[in-house]
Amino acid sequence: IQRLESLLNEVIADVKSEFATFQTDVRTLENPFGNILADVIKAHADADIALINGGYIRGERHYHIGETLTRKDIMRELPFRDLVVLIEVTGEQLWLALENGFSQIEEIKGRFPHLSGMSVEYDSRRPIGQRVVSVKIAGQALQSDQTYRLATRQFIATGGDGFEMFKDEMPLRYAGQSSRLIADILIDNIQQTKQLAPTVEGRLIDLS
Repeated sequence: IQRLESLLNEVIADVKSEFATFQTDVRTLENPFGNILADVIKAHADADIALINGGYIRGERHYHIGETLTRKDIMRELPFRDLVVLIEVTGEQLWLALENGFSQIEEIKGRFPHLSGMSVEYDSRRPIGQRVVSVKIAGQALQSDQTYRLATRQFIATGGDGFEMFKDEMPLRYAGQSSRLIADILIDNIQQTKQLAPTVEGRLIDLS
C-alpha cells in the first residue's frame, strides 16, 4: 500500500497555465484540460479527429500556475477505466454527434464535447438539434459523405451519453494499440513534457 501511495503522489509535471475542471468548466464550453485530453487520444490512435465528453472529466478542481501535478491528480480527473477506441465515421454522423453534444448545455450534462483536429461554431440559443453552425476539419469544411478516423473512448463508441450514431461502427485496429487506460496514456504524455500548459484555442465557438 505504501508503494502505491508513493507512486500516486509522484510529481509528473509543473502546471504552467491556469485552468479548472469544475462541471460548468467542462460541460458548457471549450476547456483547456478537455483539449489536451482530446489531443492525446487523437495522437495515440493516429486519428484524423478526436471527441470526448465533458462528463468524463471529474476532478472538480482549479489548477494554478506553479502547482505540481501528481499521478493521483490525473486519476481523480479521469476515474473511469476506459480505453481509446478508433472508429470510422461519416461527416453526417459527426454532425449528429455534435448536435447531441450541444443538446443539453442548459442542464450542464456530461455529453458536452471536447475536440481535437476540428473546430466547431455553434449557437446555444438555437433549438436543440439545430445548434451546429459550421464544422471544420484540418481547416476544411466538414463533408457529410466523407469518412473520418475518429478517436474516442469506449463509453462513447458504444453509444453512451446519447452518442448512438456511433454504436454500430466496428472498432479499427491501429499501431501501438494497447489495453492501457486513457488516464495512463495521458500521464505518460504529460511526463514526457514535464509541464502542463493547456490552453483554449477557439475549437468551440458559441455564437450566442
